[in-house]
Order: sequence, then structure tokens, then C-alpha cells
Amino acid sequence: MSRIKSIFTLAILAALFFLASCNGSSGASDTQNYFATTQIQTPRFSNDIINKHLAEFALYYNELAAAAEVKNKEAMPELSRLFSDWIVKAMSLRETLSTGEQGAFDTYMDRANQVWNEQKSLLL
Repeated sequence: MSRIKSIFTLAILAALFFLASCNGSSGASDTQNYFATTQIQTPRFSNDIINKHLAEFALYYNELAAAAEVKNKEAMPELSRLFSDWIVKAMSLRETLSTGEQGAFDTYMDRANQVWNEQKSLLL
């Protein structure tokens, strides 16, 4: 009976090792920060809700760039919807900012829209 427990324990350890090695190799190649290459500095505002919302752009941009890299045109409708929803919400949140902050916000939104469209053109 003890021999069966030893074999069972070894089998579980081998399975865990195998799963860990699979996760490690796939995770590193799937996460590339394309957004960092845009050199866009996301401004910080007095409203944390806006700051969290603006941070989502990097996620959507990375998804778009990854799709563009492999020419996955099927991803475009969903990515366009996500970006459109992101812009609509951002513009509604803009109203909560002071007049001074709105200028920085508008500059960021213009730049975000520009790099999005540049990346999108690579996919079309």
C-alpha cells in the first residue's frame, strides 16, 4: 500500500511540474507590452475613476497590436466595440474634471486615438 502511495505522489508531482512548465512558457510569449512602444504618458488626474478607466486603454491597445501582428482581422469588430465604448465612457467622465485638467485629458485622448488608428491600419 505504501508503494502505491509513493507512485501516486510521484505522479502528482510530475503532473504539477508539467503544468507549471507549460504555463511558464506560454505566459511569457503571450504578454508583450506594445503600448509601451507608443511612448504615451498617461496623465494622472484628481479623479481615481478616470485614472483607472484611462489605464484600460493600454490593455485594449495591446490586444489590437497583438491581433495586427498575426493579421487576425476577425478580432477587429470586437476591438472596435471595446475602443468605442472606452471613448464614450471617457468622454462622459471628462465632465468631472476641472477645466485645467480637461486640457490634459483632451491631449491624451487625441494621442490615444491617433496611435489606435495607426495600429488599426496595420490590421486592415
